[in-house]
Amino acid sequence: MLPLRPTPRTQTEFRGRIRIFGLLILLVFAFLTYRLWTLQILQGKRYTVMSEHNRIRLERIPAVRGMVFDRKNRLLINSRPSFDVRYTPGDSQARETTLRRLANMVDGDSERFMEAVQHTKGSKGVTLVRDVDWPSVVAVETHRPDLPGVYVSVKARRSYLTDAMTAHVLGYLGEINTQQLRDLRRKGYRRGDAIGQAGLEKRWERHLAGRSGGEKVEVDAIGRKVRVIDRLKATPGHNVVLTLDLDVQRVAYDALNGREGAIVALDVNSGAVLALVSTPAFDPNSFARGMTPDEWRQLMADNETPLHNRALQGHFPPGSTFKIVTALAALQEGVISPTQRLFCGGTYKVGNRTLRDWKKHGHGHIAMHQALVQSCDVYFYQLAQRLGVDKIARYARRFGMGAPTGIDLDGESPGLVPDRAWKRRRFGTPWYPGETPLVAIGQGFLGVTPLQMASMIATVANGGTVYRPWFVKRVLSAEGEVM
Repeated sequence: MLPLRPTPRTQTEFRGRIRIFGLLILLVFAFLTYRLWTLQILQGKRYTVMSEHNRIRLERIPAVRGMVFDRKNRLLINSRPSFDVRYTPGDSQARETTLRRLANMVDGDSERFMEAVQHTKGSKGVTLVRDVDWPSVVAVETHRPDLPGVYVSVKARRSYLTDAMTAHVLGYLGEINTQQLRDLRRKGYRRGDAIGQAGLEKRWERHLAGRSGGEKVEVDAIGRKVRVIDRLKATPGHNVVLTLDLDVQRVAYDALNGREGAIVALDVNSGAVLALVSTPAFDPNSFARGMTPDEWRQLMADNETPLHNRALQGHFPPGSTFKIVTALAALQEGVISPTQRLFCGGTYKVGNRTLRDWKKHGHGHIAMHQALVQSCDVYFYQLAQRLGVDKIARYARRFGMGAPTGIDLDGESPGLVPDRAWKRRRFGTPWYPGETPLVAIGQGFLGVTPLQMASMIATVANGGTVYRPWFVKRVLSAEGEVM
């Protein structure tokens, strides 16, 4: 057998294949070099930041809201430690398994948990359970290695020590809504924050809220905090001292005994609010704990409207208490003297309409003092005809009716003091003579708030000075300095 020897043609083909193979290796090497250069040089900063985000986390520290006291420094609102269970999707690969385990530990709903986190990505955390009990906290912390991405955060939660008794004065907190967030984001508010939604909590939000701080922390692969790199301390909110007297408030609340109504007590020499009660009321702690949608719907559907502050927003005919205004208007305008007697026979005729007194056979000849004491309707019907509705309305407004009193709470109703011009605007019809006597005794179109009537009585009691009702006595820093 002859030995095999490569022919010139075979050698040429072999060398060509080596060149092609070498070229391929060169191209692969060039590509890898290019990618390495791109990752390290062109995109190095980006991936460094991404790596830092996986290792370093910024955590917000909410400020503790200020406390609220009554005029005798008795605590009405404080903030207690509360534990929330939160979840960071970026720290967990087995999301469904993790959330199912968590639901079993805290007696929760894994499907609701999944729904809550489906739009949350990366290092952004979401609160799954608010205000959990201590056994649940222990269970979660004990099983942290089996719950990647799950952690317990501590926050201050509002506690209203007087429950429903001061609900309409103190108000309540609720999660910030879209419009509020749009208006307040530049002041440091974020989605999920609790903000004053009614009463003192709303009107004095700027003082009570404080300023949030934050921490820059290093976390491990399952999201556990390793160390704090940097910290900005939160600034607590200011404390507020009210003019409210808890003893007077309790007496007023007990007197109503849950019936629909309102009681307002003012210091006649300053306008300071000593008590302001509206019932039926609600427990603001239910908002602090976190109200479910079903609980909210039930509260809103309550026919007794417990959220309605009748003391500030109720629109009621004042009845015979308004006769004081009519009497003062008549004296000031000179249409009658204090000793002049008018006859009351139990009825009074205005045009073809007969108006009746509460006392069937009337009060006889009666002067102003006895007319007020006995609440004689016919006496004030006659004053109404002498005054006219426009003069009665003018004096009512001088006492603060028909406009908000200016109390340092939101949502106050102006009430309604009718006159001829108002009726023309409202109904396009003239004022009829038979309507004026009804206004004179606090009926007809006339509507006032209990706060306005308390202010009117205080004005009479102090000799004629109209004070703006107020109930915030002092605002103090956390260190006790008057702001």
